[in-house]
Parts: sequence; structure tokens; C-alpha cells
Amino acid sequence: MPAQQMAETALLARCHWLLQARWVVVAALAGALAANDGVLKLQRHTAPIWAVAAFIAIYNAVFTAFERRPKVCLIGERRGVAERIAAFVFMQMALDALALTVLLSFSGGIENPIAFFYIFHVALAGILLSRRLCYALASLATALVVAVAIAPLDYGFLGGVIQEAGLRRNAAFAASYLAAFACTMYVTAYVTTSVAADLRRRESELLSTAEALRETSEKLAALEEHKSQFMMTAAHQLKSPLAAIVSLLQAAGTGQVSPEKEKEMLARAVGRANGAVRQVQELLDLARLRALDPARHARKVLDFREVLESVRATIAAQADEKRVKIEFQAPDRAAWVEGNRDDLFVAVLNLVENAVKYSDSGGSVKVALRAEDAGWGLAVSDTGIGIPAAALPNLFREFFRAGNAIRRKIEGTGLGLSIVEQIVRMHGGRIRAESEENRGSTFTVWLPRAP
Repeated sequence: MPAQQMAETALLARCHWLLQARWVVVAALAGALAANDGVLKLQRHTAPIWAVAAFIAIYNAVFTAFERRPKVCLIGERRGVAERIAAFVFMQMALDALALTVLLSFSGGIENPIAFFYIFHVALAGILLSRRLCYALASLATALVVAVAIAPLDYGFLGGVIQEAGLRRNAAFAASYLAAFACTMYVTAYVTTSVAADLRRRESELLSTAEALRETSEKLAALEEHKSQFMMTAAHQLKSPLAAIVSLLQAAGTGQVSPEKEKEMLARAVGRANGAVRQVQELLDLARLRALDPARHARKVLDFREVLESVRATIAAQADEKRVKIEFQAPDRAAWVEGNRDDLFVAVLNLVENAVKYSDSGGSVKVALRAEDAGWGLAVSDTGIGIPAAALPNLFREFFRAGNAIRRKIEGTGLGLSIVEQIVRMHGGRIRAESEENRGSTFTVWLPRAP
């Protein structure tokens, strides 16, 4: 669950707790009034206090109904959910302060010690709400108590336990009382909001840490799954040529085949063995590249054109044998890059070999190097069998081979492009493939220019 959603859920839970606590207060107040009217007779006139209890019960019932649908409660749809819930809680506390003020007005005014009950709501506001709303509630409570202190009301008519002592008419007492009250409210607001802010910060840090741990755990699980899948696929890919080699050797060793057939079987076994060795070597290369720290990768500034020239010399015989024309284009000036010459040679050779291999006899391959976007762009294009659109997203995945290549029984391990992508990424570059089935392919590599 996202941190924001968790915060909203926690605030809504505290809002529910506040509503339940208010029902307890209403029940306690009603019970005390019933006991007074029936048995104790401590307070003669309780009708105003009954009215206050009824007022609290009514607005709490209304708020309880709205609490079940907080996203539309009284505030409008423009604010976020957390802001609406906070405003919903503040409205409840403001009405609580008003109810407490009315109760205070009918039970002795500032001479009644329940005046300091406001402190509970200010403390709760500091915990549940923002600093601004907490200070707003502290200011509201102070204003209401000041209004009670200066209101020309006669409290004596209630009689009973709470009797007016006349202290409120003493200006010095009233001033010192109100100053102490205001100081208490604002100090409470300051302390609770400061502590709450620190707790929220720590909670946010814990949530962020938990979220990071969750993401790391998911990545590790995905990596472990990928590793298992990779090992299963590698074992399967190696099993096929080994099984073929065993089958060919067993058939050749029976003595029931002609010398010519035996020689053919042994040649096929050698071919399959060479293919398995090549696949193992590519697996080792891929593992080496992935385990290598890019920061410790042996690099030096080199002219990328020299790599292309080495590839041209290496691939020439294979291209001539298949009657595929290769054209190399490079700029006249040096194409400086920072990298590992051997790895770059492997990457470019792999791309050009694929272009030749997947081109029909009489086809053509074009290798073009040009300056591009603060770096160098290398495009390897062919007129071969192309790649189906559905296969393009998986092209750089280990052991993946497009269906049309498999149907044509073109040999390959499915690891070459994975190696190329790994090398390009280690050099801070990027690679993309563009192709259309039966109309050829273009692989474009971008490498940053050497500083």
C-alpha cells in the first residue's frame, strides 16, 4: 500500500475513534444528569445541560453518517482525500469546543475548572491534524473562553453544586486567568505539533524504508526467477546437441553402417560438438560481462573506425562464401570513443555476422558509422529475412530466436544479441532494432564520444 494511502487510512481510523469517544462522553453526561435528576439532586436546573448533551448527540450522529463516505464529506471534490478527512475532523473538534463553551456558560463560566478541558482537543488536534489547524483550534478555544469571561451572564440561577464566587468580575483575576489559559492552549499546540511532526517524519522514514525493502525483495525474487529460468533454458539448450552427439556416436559405433555413413555421422557429431562449445563460450562471455563492474572495466580511448576495419577483415571470407555484398562507410576523421576494444569488436562482429547469416545469397549488408548526438551512431542494415513484429520486444532476451529463423533451420544460440546489448550498455550506449519480416533489419548502436 502506498505511503499516502496508508496515512489516509490511519487518519480515517483516528476519525472513527473520535466519533466513538464522543458517544462515550454523551452517555456519561446523560448518565450523570439522570442520576442528578433522579437521586442526587446536586444541580437544580439541568435542562440547559440536557440540551447540550442532545446537541452533541445530534451532530455526532450526522458526522457518523458522513464518516462512512469520507471522500464526499462536506468539503467538495477539489481537495485530496487526506485534506478532506482533516477538515472533517477539525469541524468535529470546533463543534466540540462550541458545545463545551455552552456547557461552561451554564455551569459557572471561567470559575468552573472544566474550562481547561479544551486542552484535550488541542492536544488531539496536534496529533491528528496539521500545525495550522491545531493553532486554529487553540485560537478558537481561547476566543470562546474570552467570550464567556466578558459575557454579561448571571450564573447564579442554576444553583446546586456550582455557585458563582464573583471572581470573574475581578479584572486582575480575569486577565491573569485568560493569559494563563491562552498560554496553556498555545504551549499545548506547540508541544503536540512538534512531537507529532517528529513522529510523522520518523514514520515516513520507516514507511519509505519498508517500501524500499519491499521493492528490493520483489526485484530479488524476480532476479531469482530469471536466474532459475536462465539455468533451465541453458541446460535445455545444451542437452539437445549433447543428446544428438551421443546418438550419432552410438549409431556410428555399432559397426552396422558403411564407412561413408560412419564418416558422415562423425562429421555431424563434430559439428554439433563445435556448436555446443560455441554456446558454452557465449554463456561464459555473457556471465563475465554481467559480473563485471563497469567502473573497473578496462577502457581506453580508441578510434572506433579501427574496430570496424578489424570486423571487415574477419567477416570478408564468410560474406564471400555466401555471396553477400558488404559495404562499410565511416567518416574521414577519427571516431574517438572510450571503451574496451575486444568487447566492442565482439559486439560489432556479432551484428555483422547476423546480418550476413540471415541474408539470402546475393543479398547485401551495409555498415555505416556517423557522428550523432554527442556520440557515434553505427547502423548495421541487411536485406535478409527480417524479424516478425511480435518478436521484436524479446529480441535481446537470452536464448530467444524468432520463429522465421527457426523454421528456416538457421543455426544460432540465441545469445549473441544479449551479449551485444550488455556490451553496449557497459559502454554507456544504447541499441535498438528496426525490422519488417522478409524486408531486412537494421540494428542501430549509439556510443558516447570520448571526453
